[in-house]
Amino acid sequence: MLPLGGRRAGSWPETLRSAAEWDAALMAGIAAGDPAALEALYGRHASVVFALCLRVLGDRSEAEEVLEDIFFELWQRAERFDAGRSTPLAYLITLARSRAIDRLRRVRRGAPAPDVGKAPPGVRETPALAESPLAEAERSERRRLVASVLGALDPAERHALELSFFAGLSHSDIAKHLGQPLGTVKTRIRRALLRLRDGLEERGWTGLP
Repeated sequence: MLPLGGRRAGSWPETLRSAAEWDAALMAGIAAGDPAALEALYGRHASVVFALCLRVLGDRSEAEEVLEDIFFELWQRAERFDAGRSTPLAYLITLARSRAIDRLRRVRRGAPAPDVGKAPPGVRETPALAESPLAEAERSERRRLVASVLGALDPAERHALELSFFAGLSHSDIAKHLGQPLGTVKTRIRRALLRLRDGLEERGWTGLP
């Protein structure tokens, strides 16, 4: 069983931490084998991960299973997360999209779900399609550039942008999730997009991922 209960663990107080610092500390705790850190991360982001899985799969029970699989995989393979390439939330969203698409394809084929312990390393958007070395290198470079620019954004703006751009949540859903006014959320996303665009252009790349 996963050490998940949807509750915030008392040993991980959220006070005096920005969203980015809090997530980073939790990921470090998970990597160190602390189940309380996993519970806390689950409590913070499970609703966003579930919403994305449900959007892809269109079935609540399937989405719930993928949600648990994602956090179980995170617990088993915390070392895969690279703080230099992604934030914890962006990593979870990427993992959720990949695993939900995998599940959708298996459901359509009537194939059984694979053993999480035998899953290939890495998060892949389209595991059924093989990429050329050049395409894979270009995509890796894009991710590195985006991660670099995201890391320089204001933490609150980056958090809102991740929910909008990567998870595909509406502005209203983001405001509800963060407990913030809708106008504040819209302003933060607009500023983050402008800074992301400017940062990428400064690095010689003129496209959003």
